[in-house]
Amino acid sequence: MVKSARIHGRCWLAVVVTAVVTTLVAGAAQAANTVSVGSGSITGCGTTGIAVTVDDATGALALQFDVNFDKNVVTASSATVGAFVSDCTFTPNINNTIGKVSIAIACTVARSGGGTLANITFQGVSNSVSSTLSLSGCEIDEVACTGTNNGSISVSDCPTPTPTEAPTDTPTAVPTDTPTETPTALPTLTPTDTPLPTETPTDTPTPAPSNTPTDTPTRTPTSPPTDTPTQTPTVPPTNSPTITPTAPPTNTPTITATPTDTPPPSNTPTQTATRTPSSSPTLTPTRTQTPTPTAVPPSITGGATAGSTAVTGRAIPNATPGNNCITIYDCGNDAVCSTSDTPIGTGSVDALGNFLVNVAPPLQTGQRIFPFDTCNQLAGLPITVGAVTPVPTLSLSMVGVLAGLLGAMAFRRMRR
Repeated sequence: MVKSARIHGRCWLAVVVTAVVTTLVAGAAQAANTVSVGSGSITGCGTTGIAVTVDDATGALALQFDVNFDKNVVTASSATVGAFVSDCTFTPNINNTIGKVSIAIACTVARSGGGTLANITFQGVSNSVSSTLSLSGCEIDEVACTGTNNGSISVSDCPTPTPTEAPTDTPTAVPTDTPTETPTALPTLTPTDTPLPTETPTDTPTPAPSNTPTDTPTRTPTSPPTDTPTQTPTVPPTNSPTITPTAPPTNTPTITATPTDTPPPSNTPTQTATRTPSSSPTLTPTRTQTPTPTAVPPSITGGATAGSTAVTGRAIPNATPGNNCITIYDCGNDAVCSTSDTPIGTGSVDALGNFLVNVAPPLQTGQRIFPFDTCNQLAGLPITVGAVTPVPTLSLSMVGVLAGLLGAMAFRRMRR
């Protein structure tokens, strides 16, 4: 029994040592991978090709990186696969709105050495300016690149195009009768040649004063009434109106001043509804370009083990229920992965970017599979299905030893 236990212990030690050595070798293989972007120049709004290279990618199966540029200086017109990875799945994504070219490369055969990964064609759009070509998001087998070298591109003799204003649907405001306070001229007191009333003497016979009371009523202050008639002498003519009989009318025109009810001038402004042209600028809605988010290829994060009937992963979020955006493909015996291979399962992506796809038949050890986002036309990196780690089993001799120990412990417990 002791000898058997030693043999098993040595086997386990050998497995651990092998795993550690494999990890160290893989780390050493990736320890010297530097990705670089070339430099170039453009004359007269022409085009030029810029190469993206890696100095050493020995052992690598998957690579991805982004090349960033100034969209006001150049635009990217194409991205083609480089000679170093010509037998791999090459997925480019050009976004001139934000100035970025994203590239994902998936190989079925490990790389050896280094070489050209991609060739990007740029076209000049400005004059006498330059743009840095910087790398970001660089990974080799899902491990950050050891180093990156940026490039640059310059443009000369390229006239800057004059932007033309595209016609926009500007809503026209319907004219409304908006009362505006329009100051009105105050009335002016213009003197008019209105003849003043004149006192025209009329031949009114005035009786001579006498001591005889007369029947002519006068507006004269009188003493309290008495029953005795009083002889009141006539006073001289005054300005007080006197009711007296007048002579027959004459042909002499009399100028009479007639009072006219003229309203007093008012300082209150009159509200007049006028359509007054306004100098205020009209707010015209414009169509603002919204930056497009960077497309991220789907990736498998779980379930890639022998016997599994479902795989999980991450992709671009999609809030539409039942979108069926993710398809899992079997790369086949040639291990060349493309959408012409056999699909083994389809599933949906949720609003958080998670997916779970049921696959059939169950996965097998060594099988190569990869996810494809049909809604965004993006291919993910292929992975190899691993074997399920077996649970260590006990030999018959070890089972006998354990049974004996349990029996002895039970016997001692019974004796107590």
